[in-house]
Amino acid sequence: MGKMYKKKHDEKHGPRREHTNKQEDEMDIRKIMKDVENFSNSHMTWKERKKIEDRKVVSLGGKPLKNQRLPLSVARPMMKKQKQREEKMLQEDDLGERLAVAVAAVKNQLENINLRTGV
Repeated sequence: MGKMYKKKHDEKHGPRREHTNKQEDEMDIRKIMKDVENFSNSHMTWKERKKIEDRKVVSLGGKPLKNQRLPLSVARPMMKKQKQREEKMLQEDDLGERLAVAVAAVKNQLENINLRTGV
């Protein structure tokens, strides 16, 4: 019976008080997390500080930094090994396909033999 007499909340009068409290709590938590991050900056190495600074720039609309490129003398052996891995995978796939075709052919032959003998 208590539900019947409760007033419905009008959407024209703004959000509920509970809803704004949740939003304020989330904002406070985010603010606290940023404060902790800024406080811990003094104990970080310059690389870590630079990484955080770059993230801030990107979050404010700046361009993200490009990834560092490897020198060709370092990258060439890596590319060669990658190519070898890809070729090996292709050979294994090709072998697997051949095996599957051979197994299917043997099954067909067995079925044909069984049909001829009437088993």
